[in-house]
Amino acid sequence: MALSVAAAICDSVTNDDKGAAPERFNIVLGAENGPYACPCCGYLTLETRGANETCLVCYWEDDGQDEHDQDEVRGGPNGMLSLTEAQRNHATIGACAPRWVRYVRAPFPEERKYKDPEYRWF
Repeated sequence: MALSVAAAICDSVTNDDKGAAPERFNIVLGAENGPYACPCCGYLTLETRGANETCLVCYWEDDGQDEHDQDEVRGGPNGMLSLTEAQRNHATIGACAPRWVRYVRAPFPEERKYKDPEYRWF
C-alpha cells in the first residue's frame, strides 16, 4: 500500500521538466482513511500522514518521508536520522533513536497490524 500511495502522489506532482517527478515529495494523507502505519515501525499509530504526528511506539515524527527517500537524511524533526536508520534502531532498541527509548510504549492490540508486507523496511 505504501508504495502505491507514494507512486500515486509522485505521479500527481509534476515539475517543469515535462512532468517528471520531483526529487523530493512528502506523503500527506488525511484522517478520513486512517489510522495509518508509521513509516518507521509499521504499527497503525498515526491519525494522518505527513502532519508531523509523533508515533508513540517508536517516536518517529512523521514528516511525510517514506520508502521513496528512506535513505535520505532530511534534517527537520527527525534530525540526522534517515528513515532507514530509524527503522534499524527500532528493530534493535525499540525506538527510532536511543534518546527516545524511555518515551516509547508497546503497541496496543488494534495497532498491531503492519503495513504492506512488501514494504522494504531497510
